[in-house]
Amino acid sequence: MLAYALSPFLAAWSMKHGPVLPGRWRWFSTLNADLDGYTPQRVAGFDPAAKGFKLWWQRTRWTWRNPYNGWHPKR
Repeated sequence: MLAYALSPFLAAWSMKHGPVLPGRWRWFSTLNADLDGYTPQRVAGFDPAAKGFKLWWQRTRWTWRNPYNGWHPKR
């Protein structure tokens, strides 16, 4: 639940600093991609040319896709 609440703020931070979350905040990202992971993975509904609000919304949704992924044990 915390990841869902923090995602909009993390996405807002990324709009100024880039799609890679710093330090321990990266725990809220997926392990295999930054917040723009939809681009190389070609996830339907994500626009690689998005800017502004649309980019913020995509990054928020990307974080929701796999919340707390950084805390999952390695298999």
